[in-house]
Amino acid sequence: MVAKWLGHSNTHTIKQYYVHILDNFEKEQMQELNNYFDANF
Repeated sequence: MVAKWLGHSNTHTIKQYYVHILDNFEKEQMQELNNYFDANF
C-alpha cells in the first residue's frame, strides 16, 4: 500500500532509498537532543 502511495512498484524501492533518509533523520535528532542535554544539565 505504501509503495503505491509513493508511486513505486514494490517495497524494495522504499527500503533502498527512504530507510536511509529516515536513519539520517533519527541520528540528527539524537544529536540535537544530546547537544541540548550537554548545554543545559
